[in-house]
This record gives sequence, structure tokens and C-alpha cells, in this order.
Amino acid sequence: MKILVFSHVFRPQGDGGSFLLSWLAQQLKQQGHQVEIWASDARSSDEFLQPWKPRYRDTYFRGIKVRRFWTWRWGRPILRRLVGPVFLWLKWWPRQHFAVVISGPFPTLAPFYGWFLARLWGSRFVLVPCWHSQEAGFQKKRFRWLLQKADKIVALSNYEKKQYQRLGVGKAKIMVLTANLAREIMLTKKQKAKFTSPPLILFLGSQAAHKQIDWLLEAFRQLKEKGQSQNAREAKLVIAGPRTLYSPVIDEIYRHLPVKIRRDVQILGPVSAKKKVELLDRAWVLVNPSRAESLSLVVMEAWARKKPIIVNDLPVLREVMELGGGERVHSLNGLVATLMKRLNQPRWLREEGEKSYRFLSQRQPPANWWLKLLGQ
Repeated sequence: MKILVFSHVFRPQGDGGSFLLSWLAQQLKQQGHQVEIWASDARSSDEFLQPWKPRYRDTYFRGIKVRRFWTWRWGRPILRRLVGPVFLWLKWWPRQHFAVVISGPFPTLAPFYGWFLARLWGSRFVLVPCWHSQEAGFQKKRFRWLLQKADKIVALSNYEKKQYQRLGVGKAKIMVLTANLAREIMLTKKQKAKFTSPPLILFLGSQAAHKQIDWLLEAFRQLKEKGQSQNAREAKLVIAGPRTLYSPVIDEIYRHLPVKIRRDVQILGPVSAKKKVELLDRAWVLVNPSRAESLSLVVMEAWARKKPIIVNDLPVLREVMELGGGERVHSLNGLVATLMKRLNQPRWLREEGEKSYRFLSQRQPPANWWLKLLGQ
């Protein structure tokens, strides 16, 4: 079967939504399907507003053809946001045909173009929205319209499935994806995770406003100033991930930290897969204070390296953490208190990491899941 996976941006950088779509493409290729990926020539949505950024060309991703389309990046911001993702590729439409079009995430325009192509070719349309409860776009009429147009909708949790049902989608149309998206970087079962000194607190993810890195920087400041233990005094913080339009705010917060605290904070840009694994192996705990997540890939990546997590208390994370373990916090003060407590409990760190690893290793979609997705 010939399948198109259509995303607004795509790796080597991209975001969680584009990573999920690339994972779906890999799984379908392994099952013998003919898969192509179409995306813009940008690394992130921010680059639709930044004409000076480099453009990506056509390439291959693990044997899958990735076709990159030129985007418009000039003019007023509203024009660039509207026209930028349209992709000037009219010449391709009549000459292509795919049996299935898989597209997302929302609220980018990519799934609307995916639906248009599916209708043009008479293809099956699979929507991967990547639900973010904090984003207003998921409550608007255009999203409900898109939900109704999809043949199948991929949800990443039962919580997400309930949100679509609340918006009037029949449960038979929604497919919950229960999978280990970080299988590539898993340790062996017998191998123990490392917790070497000094203690390292790690954040992985884009420097977007909703990630609340400002929370993390303030929590680290309080940990260093108020913590009584040696682990608190010696702790280091690493923030790794792509810069965004919000990054200058993070830079300003960092510059205002006391010098003795700032020297224990390292802010990196995007890191390679190899570097990511290296950071996870050095970390004592992964912290993600984000106020909006569709699933949080970095949680799975931490679990794949047997490391515990501390995250903001979101319904979508609560569902998997009931079985996978870790800590949920509700406030900045809660994050400070949890860090002070858990950095002094090496046994908890190791046991939670092992528990999370066991849970993650069992997550795999049933064989008939893929057949239902493709309508076979």
C-alpha cells in the first residue's frame, strides 16, 4: 500500500508531533508498505517567520523518501503564517496518488492540507492531532470540522480519546496508540542506570513558552539557595533543546541569576541523538514542567534509560504515570520541595527508574491496530 505521511516540519530537528509522525512512517515501512514523507523546508514553525534560516532539501530518513517543499517566509507575520506552510508544489498534485494520507499535528495547517490531498486523490485520511488541552485552537469550530472529516483519528491516551468524544466524535473512529516511542535507546534489562556525582537535573525539549523553563530556572535557584544537603548545593542543571521565539526571554532570566548559580546552569541548543542519550545517562532526574503536552516523548526517553521523572500534573501524563512512576507537581513551590526531597533519595531514583523501564518495555500496539488504522 502506498502511504503519505504529511507534516508541517520534519527531522532532523522538528518537534514532538513530527517525531511521532516519523515513528508511524517507520513502523508502516517495516510492515512492507511504500511510504513517503512530505514536509516543509523548515525545521520548526518559528522558521516560517525567519527568512534568514537555512532551508532543508529532499533527503531520506531511514530508507524513507522525505520530500521537502519550499515555503514563503516574507511579508507581514500574518501573511507569512498563512502562506508560509502552503508549499509551492501545485505541479505535484496531479501526478501523485496515495491510498492513505496520515497528517498532523494540529493547530498547524498541515492536517488541513492533508485532508485536501486525501479528498483530491480519494484516499483514506488519518488525523494525528497531538491534543494540547491548553491551546485554544483545539476548542474551535475548525478543529471539530477536521475531526469529522477524518476516517480515523490517532489519540495518544484515553484522556485524549475522551476529549474527542466530548467534541462529538464516535469512539469507533478514534484509535488510542499505546506504544514505546523510545525503543531505539533502551538499555538492556540487566544493565543498571548510572547516578554519578554531581547530581544532574535535566530538561529536554524546545525552549517554547508553554514548557515553563522559567519555572525550572527559578526552582533551581531556590534549590541552590535554600537546600541544606550536599546534593542540593552541588546540583547542576542542563537545558537542552531547539531555540524558539521565546528563547530571548529565557536568556534574560538566565542572565539575572546570581553568578554562583548561573555557573551551574548550562543551556544548550538542539542536541544529537547520541548527545541526548549521553545527557540522560548522566542525569539523576528528568524534569518537565510544561503546562501542555500531548504525551511527552522525553518522558519515554528518560524511562528508556531507567531515569525517573518529575513533571507538571497534566491529565495526559497522569494516565501513564499511574503505571510508569515518577512525581507530579502542581506548583513552583511543589517543584522545589520535590527536587530537595528526591535528590537525597538515591534508592527512590533507582527504583522508580527501573519501574518505569519495565512499564515502557511492555508498551506495544496489538497487531490488528495497524490493520484498523489503514482500513484493511
